[in-house]
Formats: sequence, C-alpha cells, structure tokens
Amino acid sequence: MSMVNDMTRKGLIWSACLVLLGAGMLGCDKSAPASEKGVEQGAEASAEAAKENPVEEPAEKQRIVSLGGTVTEIVYALGAGDAVVAVDKSSVYPEATEELRTLDLFRTVSAEAVLSHEPTLVVATDAANPDGAFERIEKAGVKVLRLTADETVDAAKARISKLGEALGKEGAAKELLATLDAELAEAKSVAEACDKPAKALFMYARGRGTTFVAGKDTSASRMIELAGATHVPGNIEGFKPMTAEAVLEANPDTVLMTGSGLKSMGGVEGLRGVKGLSETAAVEEGRVVTMGDLELLGFGPRTGQAAAKLAKKLCLDEAQASNAAE
Repeated sequence: MSMVNDMTRKGLIWSACLVLLGAGMLGCDKSAPASEKGVEQGAEASAEAAKENPVEEPAEKQRIVSLGGTVTEIVYALGAGDAVVAVDKSSVYPEATEELRTLDLFRTVSAEAVLSHEPTLVVATDAANPDGAFERIEKAGVKVLRLTADETVDAAKARISKLGEALGKEGAAKELLATLDAELAEAKSVAEACDKPAKALFMYARGRGTTFVAGKDTSASRMIELAGATHVPGNIEGFKPMTAEAVLEANPDTVLMTGSGLKSMGGVEGLRGVKGLSETAAVEEGRVVTMGDLELLGFGPRTGQAAAKLAKKLCLDEAQASNAAE
C-alpha cells in the first residue's frame, strides 16, 4: 500500500511539473525531490520579481470626474480616458467626452452632482468654484486633485506632470512633455523664419452684445507671442470690452478669434458690420484667423501644436488661403 501511495504522490508531482513547464516557468524531471525544489525556486523567483517591480494600480480602476476642459484633455492625452465617468460642460475635447458632459461648468461645482457619479478621484484647477464644494467632496472620502489654472507653458507642463503622477501614467506624461517641447521648438523655428509677422488683435465674442479684446498677460496674448507675432493692443491688461476707438488705435492687420466666437458674430461678413473693425485692413482684406477654443487658449497638451499652426497663420509673407478663418 505504501508503494502505491508513493507512486501516486510522484505522479501528482510530475503532473504539476508538466503544467508549470507548459507555462514556461521551470523545468522538471521524473524525480520528486527535484520537482519540489523547482516549484519552490519558481515561487521564490516570482516573489522576488514582484518586490523589485511593483505593479502600479492602473488609472482604469479609478473613477475620475474631471472639471475643466484643459485638465480633461490632459487626462485623455495620458491614456486614462476609460476611467473618466463624468466631465463638465467646458470639456469639449476629445469627442469621447460628449456623452460624459453631464456636469455644469467648473465655475459652479455642485458637490452632490459630482458625488452622484461615485468617483474615486476628482481633478480640477484652482479656478473651479466654490471651494466649499470641494471640501464636501473630500469629507465624503473622495480624493481631490487641484492644479494651477495659470495660462503659461510652465503651468501646462506642471499640470501634465502632476496628473501623470496621480494617474500612474508617468511614462505617458514624459512622452507628452517631449512632444510639447518639440512642437514649441517648431513654432519658434517658423516664427524666426518669418520676415513679416502680423500685428494681431484677439477678439473674444459671444454675439454682438458680448465682445472683448485681449490685453497683455492673457492666454491670447501669450499664444500670439509664442507664434512670433506682435500682440495689439499692448497697453491694456486682461480682457476689456471692445470699443471702436480701441480697435482703430490698435490698427491690427490680422484679427484672431475662436471658431465659435466668429460664428456668433455672423462670420467675416458679420465683422464687416461692426464699427471700428470694419475700418481695419484686417477685416477689409479678410485676414481673420480662427482656431478652436481649447486648442488656442487652453494651455494643455496641444499648446505646442497650436503655436506652430498659429505661427504659420500669423506670418504675412507666407499668407495663403489656409491663413483665413477655418
């Protein structure tokens, strides 16, 4: 009987070895002691490898609520879009956000609405309001990551890096930053090769009753400067209501707008009916350049790409049909 038991035990060990051999984990022979030793060695090796290469919890296991178009775009650019369960109305890029756009603008955050999506992480900038809503979200046990809302290249890089860390996407963040730097370098190269950079006026519009011009230290003025063009008017700060006198004094040879802003004004023909603008060479000759809102003003992953594109559009010695409004 003992002989039968011994043979049975050896048979079971040999079967286990065959399974492990098929998985490519170790080699076996017919002797029971060697097999047992191989199993132990394989287990020890696996445990050691796990210690040296800890597996980070993927972002996909999280449930992310993103508040703000720029941070949402970064989350998707890092490859964590599958973990997003809700975004706010300013998150219009990429197209995958359309069905998730269930929350109000980041400036009017509702803690209850956010928590209804059962998030494990909420990401936003410090421009999101009110602060009390975020306090209630944190008290509910949900992690909140607040990032800078500054509209500069350095701030864009900081947002990408910090989100990469929070989502376990450090490698993707490094690649994204490398691409951003390369595209900014391309924009600089295009700008330096331009003999006649435009004098550009950025006009923000939401219909004829809501029109502003961008002064210095704004997202628009910084993008114009990244593109190597001259920003006008440079004697005001922030966004100010547009007046005919201010436009005529600036005397731009190119008007820069967002695509949605130009549409709200009735296109280029609509601008020709606006006092002050209609008398500029820019509008008379149809030199109106448009780009997407987030692409142009968001200071997110596409900032370098936008600067390179804008550098070509704002170079008058290379003016082509592509420089006109899109």
